[in-house]
Amino acid sequence: MSEISAARMPSEPGQDIEKEKVLLVDDEESLLKVYSHALQDTYNVVTASNGKDALAKLEQSGPFAMVISDMHMPGMDGVKLLEAFRQKAPDTVRIMLTGDDGIDVATNAINKGAIFRFISKPPRRDTLTAAAADASQQYHLVQAEQSVLQQTVNGSVEALTNVLQIANPTIFGRSTRFRRLMTACVKQLGAPNVWELETAASLSHIGMIAAPTELVAKYFSGAPLTGKEKATMDRFPLAGAELLASIPRMSGVSEILRYQLKYYDGSGLPSDDLAGDALPLGARILRVLHDYDQHVESALSSHDALRKLQDDDTRYDRKVLEALRDVTAKQETQEPETVESIHISQLRPGMVIDEAVHLRNGSMLVSAGQTVTKILADKLANFVDNAAIEPMVRIRCRG
Repeated sequence: MSEISAARMPSEPGQDIEKEKVLLVDDEESLLKVYSHALQDTYNVVTASNGKDALAKLEQSGPFAMVISDMHMPGMDGVKLLEAFRQKAPDTVRIMLTGDDGIDVATNAINKGAIFRFISKPPRRDTLTAAAADASQQYHLVQAEQSVLQQTVNGSVEALTNVLQIANPTIFGRSTRFRRLMTACVKQLGAPNVWELETAASLSHIGMIAAPTELVAKYFSGAPLTGKEKATMDRFPLAGAELLASIPRMSGVSEILRYQLKYYDGSGLPSDDLAGDALPLGARILRVLHDYDQHVESALSSHDALRKLQDDDTRYDRKVLEALRDVTAKQETQEPETVESIHISQLRPGMVIDEAVHLRNGSMLVSAGQTVTKILADKLANFVDNAAIEPMVRIRCRG
C-alpha cells in the first residue's frame, strides 16, 4: 500500500501537518501557473510540461495523491499518460482536463485511464479546487480500504501459520526453515514482492495439514512411498493453492504454491507446459529448497547438498542455485552458533529451538530449528505448567 509522500505546511504555531502531493501536467506554462496558484495553499504541487516529464516526476517525487492532466499534449497525450499512471501508480486518483467533450474521447479515457473526473478546460478556480478536494477524499478512502484489507490478509496468514504450528510441528519447522532461506535468497536475487515470496515459503506446506502425521514424517525422511502414499503427497501443492485462492491478494502466493514441485525444465507437477522463467520465481526457489532441505535432512552437508543439486542443474533455475550457494557461504562465515539450555519461561520471540521438544509420551511438540513466536512460547509454558514436558529447552545463539 502506498503512503502519502508529502511536504509540510504550518497549521498552528509549533504544529505541522502534511500536505498531499498533486501532479499537474499541461504543455501550456501559463495554465500550469494558474492551476498551481489555485492549489498550492492546500497541496504540495509538482508540475510537468508533458507526459514523459510527468512519468519522470512520478519516479523522482511520487507517489502522488492525484494527477491532473491536460488531454491534448504533444507526444504522449493525456489518455496514454493516465493509462501509464493506472499501471505504475494505481492508487493515484486521475483527473482529465479537456476542451474536447466528445463521447469518443471520454469513452477512451474512461476505459484506458480509469478517470475519476473530467474538467472542462480552462476550469474555474472553484471547479478545480472542488475536484481536487473530491479526489483527495477518494484517495483517502482507497488508502483506508487497502489498510483494512492488508490487515485482514496479514491476519489470515498469521492464523494459518498458527494452525500449522499447532497441528503439525514437523511441517511448521520445515516451513520456518524455508522462510529463512527464502528471505536470504530473495535478498541475494534483489527480487521484488518480498512479502509474497516470504508468505509463500511460510505456507508452502499448508496443503499437508490433512495428511497423516506418520505419512508426512515418512515423506520428509525420503523413505520410499507406496503408490497411494505418493498420490496423497503429490496433491499437497494443489491443496495449499486452493486453500489460499479465496483469500484477497493471495492469488500470487497461491500460484507459487501450485507450482512449487515443478522443475525448471518443465518436469514435475502439475503436468502442463509451464517451464523456465515462465514459472513463478517463488515456485522456482521453493523447488530448490525442497530438494536442498531433503538432502540436508538425510545427513548431507550443506556443501554436498548444493553440489548434488548443481550436478543436475538443468532441473533447477541456475540463478536460484547461485543465490542459495552465496547464502550458505555467507552463513558459514558468520560467528558460530552456541547452544544453551534455558527455562521455558525465558523463551522470547526470535529465539531458535535447537532440539525438538517432546511430550512425555514421546510425541513431538516442537521441531528443531523452529523460531519461537509469542504463541509458541505461551503454548510451551502451558505444557510446563501441566507437567506435560520438561521445563528446560535448548536454544541456539550467535556469538
